[in-house]
Amino acid sequence: MLACAEARAALPVSEIAASSATTGFMSACPQSSPPQVVDAGGPSLAMRPDQGPHRVPDGVTRPCDLRQASLAPRRSEWAGTHPPFREGKTLTAYWYAAAPVKKEFKASACGLRATFVAGSLLAALLVAAAGLAAWSPVPLSMWMSGPENALWLSLGENPHPARLRIPADRPLSAVAQLGKRLFHDERLSASGRMSCASCHNPAFAYGPVGSSPVVLGGPRESTPGVRAVPSLRYLYRQPPFTIGPDIETGNDTPVPLARQVRAAAGHPRLLKTAQAPQAAASNMVPQGGLFWDGRADTLEQQIDGPLFNAAEMDGGTVQAVAGKLASGPYAADFKRLFGPSVFQNARMAVDEAMFAIGRYEIEDPTFHPFTSKYDAWLEGKARFTRAQLAGYLLFNDPAKGNCAACHLDQPTPSGRPPLFTDHQFEALGVPRNPGIPANRDPHYYDLGICGPYRTDLRAETQYCGMFLTPTLRNVALRHVFFHNGVFHSLTQVLDFYADRDIHPGRFYPRDAAGRVIKYDDIPARYRANVDTVDAPLNRQPGDPPALTPAQIQEVIAFLETLTDGYTIQHSRAARQKGAGTEPPLDPAAAGGGAWGKKPRFLPQARWVGQEPRSSVS
Repeated sequence: MLACAEARAALPVSEIAASSATTGFMSACPQSSPPQVVDAGGPSLAMRPDQGPHRVPDGVTRPCDLRQASLAPRRSEWAGTHPPFREGKTLTAYWYAAAPVKKEFKASACGLRATFVAGSLLAALLVAAAGLAAWSPVPLSMWMSGPENALWLSLGENPHPARLRIPADRPLSAVAQLGKRLFHDERLSASGRMSCASCHNPAFAYGPVGSSPVVLGGPRESTPGVRAVPSLRYLYRQPPFTIGPDIETGNDTPVPLARQVRAAAGHPRLLKTAQAPQAAASNMVPQGGLFWDGRADTLEQQIDGPLFNAAEMDGGTVQAVAGKLASGPYAADFKRLFGPSVFQNARMAVDEAMFAIGRYEIEDPTFHPFTSKYDAWLEGKARFTRAQLAGYLLFNDPAKGNCAACHLDQPTPSGRPPLFTDHQFEALGVPRNPGIPANRDPHYYDLGICGPYRTDLRAETQYCGMFLTPTLRNVALRHVFFHNGVFHSLTQVLDFYADRDIHPGRFYPRDAAGRVIKYDDIPARYRANVDTVDAPLNRQPGDPPALTPAQIQEVIAFLETLTDGYTIQHSRAARQKGAGTEPPLDPAAAGGGAWGKKPRFLPQARWVGQEPRSSVS
């Protein structure tokens, strides 16, 4: 018996696995050490390659060859005489359960050897698990605290699938259908060749098509803009601009911005961390609004801006645009929807047109499809690759990417999909972009909240250099990044985050004395506004970068899962029911989003029923 055990222990794991895969629970005990079955005055068990357990005459012994024989008894001999084998029982327990009722079974060398086989198989499984853990990007701490969750994650699965509440796909209202025609109408521009869709192309997630940092507009489409074109997708839950969370007043009267600014003065700022992003939601910092500087609170206001901007559609006067609406192919629809006298007031006609486009952006599901691989993964209907999983963990690791501190990636408590933004403003100190013609003037600075295009907070210099945190959904489709389009790839963006203050000379110019001019797109007196405390922007010269080049590519692999249009191909949870849907959009609903509580790395949100729809109107 000991010789068998020693020989068995000397076999490589590969041979153990091979023999086990061929015959089930078997031993690889070599024939050179054949133990004998001893008769005990009753039926003895012996193993034969072609039969398994069988009765042998008294006094007869046979070699116990577990290398090829199965331990399963023949049903004809053992039916009704032993408890059924259950998956998960130890092999030793099964061995003893297989003995005939009322017959004494003495532990033989084969019985002990079967116990040894079970231990060897367990050891092989442990070796395999250790190999998976070593290959997996899931950290050891997660394996120790939740091995089952870690296992599912390592396989690319979401251990806690969510039931997402997505906007219902319903036919567009008559107003939204009119808005769709207006969105694509080039007649409204001065050149007659530019529409909303020219800069916000549906094929590029309603973002820009090319790699130019700004778009050319105006009457001859030769006037350059000043900022990169953002995407219009996923704006339906954008809250209005405020300084900090909404102040409760007990009525519907909005709190003046001046009062909000005073309330924020001297308020301590919490660090943003991916492990507790909801804590930073209480920060008294600018948040919400539309455009890079948040100066518009409604989609109607946002649409009105490009229509009359001389560097964009350049529609001219309100009267000129109203005249084009009145002579357009949809004039009858205007009168039917807004009354026969709608064109008698030019401002009213234009306002109704902006309202219609806003309804189109709110109602049409292509503006908020939630069809990315990440959405499918949240619901347990997709599997991450190893690179995507590694990137997801780095995205959520507060000591690495810490991206989820600002780009919230968890469903809200009611199950609404994440928008990958906290709607807050940050001063990141991105380099000045010489590709923008306006930047050729050394005295020109785009300072975001405090001007030059937003004027109501120009005196609040503590906000100079701050720009809105955009959604990361469909970010892999973009070719220009940040408000000035200074970077043209996600690799450049993440490299900037990881290495900005460690090797600033890689990103910023030098003065005549050779000194690096950090944050050169912000005047020196406002550079203290730049975020240098939230990871990974808290590094100092001499520190290692928060992300290695290989890790940057893994984060990008995860960001690519945020692109809409994913087709579900695999699902551990295919038996799950379909996603929840939200009720019809209420055009009078107040804008606002909610932060979901983030349970470590894993989403836990569940669908809990419908709630009033938030929208921007």
